[in-house]
Amino acid sequence: PVAILALFLSAYGNMIGRGAHFVVEGDTHYCKIWPVLVGESSLARKGTAQGRVNRVLAQVDEHWYYSCQAQGLSSGEGLIYHVRDKKIKTNKEGEEVVVDDGVIDKRLMLTEPEFAGPLTVMQRDGNTLSVVLRMAWDNATLQTLTKNSPERSTGSHITIAAHTNQEELLKHLTSAKLGGGVGNRFFFLLVRRSKLLPHGGKEDVLPEDLIDRLRA
Repeated sequence: PVAILALFLSAYGNMIGRGAHFVVEGDTHYCKIWPVLVGESSLARKGTAQGRVNRVLAQVDEHWYYSCQAQGLSSGEGLIYHVRDKKIKTNKEGEEVVVDDGVIDKRLMLTEPEFAGPLTVMQRDGNTLSVVLRMAWDNATLQTLTKNSPERSTGSHITIAAHTNQEELLKHLTSAKLGGGVGNRFFFLLVRRSKLLPHGGKEDVLPEDLIDRLRA
């Protein structure tokens, strides 16, 4: 139940985008939760919880479900590319031409079934993933300052939901990452299977007006 609730709030907050928000001092905080589900492999039913949530959200916003989800965090540059702005250059005649249409819908829901992967990538020299994740959480403008192909993203709305087990988490989430501000962007939840359903369980019984209310 904890996993289902956390994944739903996380994904639905991403689906909303930069709409509903809170203002604290001079900062705007959107509905953004980055949960990490921590539980025993094959026993905590982390993936099963994800499937239950996906089934509901696919009915709410089909475009978001099929176009705004991804997995496989590997670099800061790659993350920015998936929410990049339109790129315009001036040709030899002095005319502005669009060289990259960019991404129109800046909502991006990332699911990481193995959280140890991104944590391992962050340890590599020169990898920018840690920095870009902190900027994404803070709703800042994302940018790479490479000479040949600089990418930039404004107005992005990035959410991450990850799965792991206690052993992997303790091994890879080092004090350096916690001190660097990566760990405190995530919301760590210990999840457990609540019951055995040898035949997979029945369909979720949802209120008839639930999908309409979520759309609204």
